[in-house]
Amino acid sequence: MLTVYCEKMATGAFLSPGMYGLFGVVIGALLSGGMAYLIQKQNSKHAIKLEKEKNKISIISSFLLQDVVSFLNDEIDSLQSIYLSDKDGSEIPSPEHHKNIVNNEVNIRIFKDEELTELFLDFINAGNVVRSMSAAEKLLGDIDALRKVIDLAADIKKRILEHCQFNIK
Repeated sequence: MLTVYCEKMATGAFLSPGMYGLFGVVIGALLSGGMAYLIQKQNSKHAIKLEKEKNKISIISSFLLQDVVSFLNDEIDSLQSIYLSDKDGSEIPSPEHHKNIVNNEVNIRIFKDEELTELFLDFINAGNVVRSMSAAEKLLGDIDALRKVIDLAADIKKRILEHCQFNIK
């Protein structure tokens, strides 16, 4: 009986039971290492996209956003004072900031958004309508032209802020 048992141990198994455990550990390590590598690779791609988007937003907010928003605010203040003046709008000289329209249009075009560019041009045209209002039109209380300018400025600001949000897909 002892010889049968020893013969079964010697010839019955290709690998000893300890070898199965070793192969299981090696295969498990390879699978978990491979999965960890793939996950880390995907995370690094996402982190690079996130950093690019952060840098883009930083540049936009520090250079473009301040200039455009301050121009819009100054223009609205100027148009309100023109509207509230009892003079004809054509008699009031254009303010200094109004000479920067082209620079601000270039800043707007950097966003490569045709709708935003159209909003800006509509804003300038609506401002010119307020500037050209006569004293009689102002006395009649035609505030729709000024409201249009304010609404367009709000739409421009909203659209620019949408460009400053994270757009990672």
